[in-house]
Parts: sequence; structure tokens; C-alpha cells
Amino acid sequence: MYKEMTEKFKVDYTAGGACQNTMRVAQWILKKPGIFAFMGCIGKDKFGEILESKAKDAGVLVSYQYHDTLPTGTCAVVITDQGANRSLCANLSAANCFSKDHLESAANQAIIQNAKYFYITVSIFNFSYP
Repeated sequence: MYKEMTEKFKVDYTAGGACQNTMRVAQWILKKPGIFAFMGCIGKDKFGEILESKAKDAGVLVSYQYHDTLPTGTCAVVITDQGANRSLCANLSAANCFSKDHLESAANQAIIQNAKYFYITVSIFNFSYP
């Protein structure tokens, strides 16, 4: 689907996802790079490169965990009627694989220790129930 959309329509890429969107917009409001940091899991692919580039361009400090086999999560947004209507199709993929191990690296512990506030989103699909 994504290939077809990029071949047939004008596509704009943004660093997205609920938490990352929040960081990116807050960063834009404050206009001082590096105030907000984001951690998440992405694939080692073209969409991961685009995501990382767009987030960094927005001034967000990113520390992604890279998944070796799953692709970067994507969300296609179709906008019609000058923005009046939107339809989204998401594939979370590698985003579902963020692990506690990533948080424990020395670099990420430094980010965590320097943080004043935390904003965390989780997918209920990551939990197993008895």
C-alpha cells in the first residue's frame, strides 16, 4: 500500500506516533533544539531513516532501538476535501518491540537522569494477560 501511495500521490513525511508527535510539536513551540528526547523502536530500513531524519530535523533528541528483522512502523494518512476528511492506516511493526534493555544503556540512562518530566505511551497489545 505504501509503495503504491508514494508512486501515485504527493507524499509528505513527518516523524509521527502519538508520543513522538507530541515531542516534535512541543519542540517546535519552544524553538530550542534538544529540549525533548524520544525513545522508541524502529526497523533498519528506509522508513526508519526517514523517521530519524525528520525527528532530528525537528530538533528532537532521538535514541532509537533498532530491530534487525521487523520494519519501521508506518501510518498512511489520506487527506481529502482540503483537510476536512482523514483516514489512517497504521502498521506498528517494530514499534511494538521496544524493550526495557534499551533503557538500561549508559547513554539512555543519562537521558533519563537529566529529564525533568516523562511522557510515556504504551500499546496494550504488548501485554500478555493470564
